[in-house]
Amino acid sequence: MKLNRFFLAFLALVLLLCTVLSSCAPSLTPPTEDEFFETEEILTTEEWVDDSHLPSPGDDGILDILLIGNSFCTGFPDEMCAVFKAAGVKTNIFSVYYSGCTVKQHWTWHVNGEKNYRLRNHKQEGGHSDENDVSLSFCLERMDWDVISLQQHFNPKDAETFESALSICEPYTKNLYDHIKQVCPKAKLYWHQTWSYEVGYDRNNQPVDSVEYQTNMYENIRDVARKLATDNGTALTPCGESWQIARANPLVGDTLTRDKYHDGPEGGGQYLNACTWLETLTGISCIGNSWRPSYELSETKIIELQKAAHAAVAANTYK
Repeated sequence: MKLNRFFLAFLALVLLLCTVLSSCAPSLTPPTEDEFFETEEILTTEEWVDDSHLPSPGDDGILDILLIGNSFCTGFPDEMCAVFKAAGVKTNIFSVYYSGCTVKQHWTWHVNGEKNYRLRNHKQEGGHSDENDVSLSFCLERMDWDVISLQQHFNPKDAETFESALSICEPYTKNLYDHIKQVCPKAKLYWHQTWSYEVGYDRNNQPVDSVEYQTNMYENIRDVARKLATDNGTALTPCGESWQIARANPLVGDTLTRDKYHDGPEGGGQYLNACTWLETLTGISCIGNSWRPSYELSETKIIELQKAAHAAVAANTYK
């Protein structure tokens, strides 16, 4: 009987010690959205990011980046240059685009050798310059790229279901990635996940008239982005996820666009995208980044946007 009491007491002590130790151990899961909004203690990116996925700059130490898309990849790259510069990262950032262009159109124009694009050089010293009437092949061969991304915008009806969103991307996305891998074998490839539109959007009889509709649109865009990245062996830039996290924050709200769908400057969408790209490509935390835009964006909103970008990248690149 005494032995049994001793054994039970010993077992209770062991269980107590295990409980105490487990409560002191660091979490092995990425920080949640609530943790970013409710605590001042935020992990630095270096504590959780797996840097094996990060691209490497060339011998000159400059990260050469090409963003292939449409108007959804023309607003934020100027701010991306500035945010990267403040983080001590040298870049050459170019966007090749045609307004409204889809991955299907990119592929068709490439096959036919069409020279319909504008190639924009976003400069770290500020501003940008354009080369007009160029082909996709010209852009791919222009530099020895370290990073190349593809992107698709989704109108509300495109993203009403996962199947409808996926159908406008494949097989054209795979065709493009396969070609890029042949022409630019050094480049690290990315899928640039875009965002759902702002509540109140109403063009071409495709209204986004509720938070529920917006959320459904976001979830289908997110799931298609993850599938495309997985199927094609590419990395993912989770801009749409950072938007959704920011929107859920009452200090930000659904204010990120300039026209209910393009990323806006004063609304904060361009800054949020730039922060998301910084963490995705470099593993450097955007939290505390010193660059501030010249237009009006409150310090409170800047801090919350940094947190949202940080949380989105954590959820996608955690070890």
